[in-house]
Amino acid sequence: MEVTTNDEVGEICLMVVEWHEKRLATLQSVVDANTSEIRLNCGGEDVVLTGDIRKGFIAGLNVAIEQFSSFPLKISRSVEEEDDDL
Repeated sequence: MEVTTNDEVGEICLMVVEWHEKRLATLQSVVDANTSEIRLNCGGEDVVLTGDIRKGFIAGLNVAIEQFSSFPLKISRSVEEEDDDL
Protein backbone atom coordinates (compact mmCIF):
# COMPACT_ATOMS: atom_id res chain seq x y z
CA MET A 1 0.00 0.00 0.00
CA GLU A 2 1.37 3.38 -0.88
CA VAL A 3 0.43 6.49 1.04
CA THR A 4 1.72 10.02 1.01
CA THR A 5 2.55 12.09 4.04
CA ASN A 6 -0.27 14.40 3.05
CA ASP A 7 -2.76 11.64 3.85
CA GLU A 8 -4.04 11.16 7.37
CA VAL A 9 -2.92 7.53 7.20
CA GLY A 10 0.53 8.63 6.09
CA GLU A 11 0.81 10.99 9.05
CA ILE A 12 -0.21 8.22 11.44
CA CYS A 13 2.38 5.91 9.88
CA LEU A 14 5.07 8.55 10.33
CA MET A 15 4.11 9.00 13.98
CA VAL A 16 4.28 5.25 14.61
CA VAL A 17 7.70 4.95 12.96
CA GLU A 18 9.00 7.92 14.97
CA TRP A 19 7.56 6.44 18.19
CA HIS A 20 9.35 3.15 17.46
CA GLU A 21 12.66 4.90 16.72
CA LYS A 22 12.47 6.86 19.98
CA ARG A 23 11.78 3.73 22.03
CA LEU A 24 14.74 1.94 20.45
CA ALA A 25 16.95 4.97 21.12
CA THR A 26 15.87 4.93 24.77
CA LEU A 27 16.75 1.24 25.10
CA GLN A 28 20.09 1.83 23.39
CA SER A 29 20.89 4.73 25.73
CA VAL A 30 20.41 2.42 28.73
CA VAL A 31 22.69 -0.20 27.15
CA ASP A 32 25.32 2.43 26.32
CA ALA A 33 25.27 4.10 29.75
CA ASN A 34 28.50 3.48 31.63
CA THR A 35 27.03 3.02 35.10
CA SER A 36 27.38 0.35 37.74
CA GLU A 37 23.65 0.34 38.48
CA ILE A 38 20.31 0.79 36.77
CA ARG A 39 17.44 2.37 38.67
CA LEU A 40 13.87 1.47 37.71
CA ASN A 41 10.50 2.42 39.11
CA CYS A 42 8.23 -0.61 39.12
CA GLY A 43 4.71 0.17 40.25
CA GLY A 44 5.84 3.00 42.52
CA GLU A 45 8.68 0.97 44.03
CA ASP A 46 12.28 1.88 43.25
CA VAL A 47 14.40 -1.05 42.11
CA VAL A 48 18.18 -0.92 41.75
CA LEU A 49 19.90 -3.42 39.46
CA THR A 50 23.59 -4.10 40.05
CA GLY A 51 26.15 -6.80 39.32
CA ASP A 52 24.97 -9.91 37.47
CA ILE A 53 21.32 -8.79 37.58
CA ARG A 54 22.31 -5.59 35.77
CA LYS A 55 24.31 -7.61 33.22
CA GLY A 56 21.32 -9.88 32.59
CA PHE A 57 19.04 -6.88 32.19
CA ILE A 58 21.43 -5.32 29.65
CA ALA A 59 21.61 -8.65 27.80
CA GLY A 60 17.81 -8.69 27.65
CA LEU A 61 17.75 -5.15 26.30
CA ASN A 62 20.25 -6.13 23.61
CA VAL A 63 18.04 -9.05 22.56
CA ALA A 64 15.00 -6.76 22.44
CA ILE A 65 16.88 -4.18 20.36
CA GLU A 66 18.01 -6.87 17.94
CA GLN A 67 14.54 -8.38 17.62
CA PHE A 68 12.66 -5.10 17.22
CA SER A 69 15.17 -2.86 15.47
CA SER A 70 13.71 -3.47 12.02
CA PHE A 71 10.24 -1.98 12.01
CA PRO A 72 7.98 -3.71 9.45
CA LEU A 73 6.85 -0.37 8.00
CA LYS A 74 9.13 1.77 5.90
CA ILE A 75 8.39 5.41 5.08
CA SER A 76 9.97 7.07 2.10
CA ARG A 77 9.33 10.34 0.38
CA SER A 78 8.12 10.33 -3.20
CA VAL A 79 9.89 12.39 -5.84
CA GLU A 80 6.86 14.69 -6.01
CA GLU A 81 7.04 15.40 -2.26
CA GLU A 82 10.75 16.15 -2.47
CA ASP A 83 10.14 18.55 -5.39
CA ASP A 84 7.45 20.34 -3.36
CA ASP A 85 10.03 21.08 -0.66
CA LEU A 86 12.31 22.95 -3.07
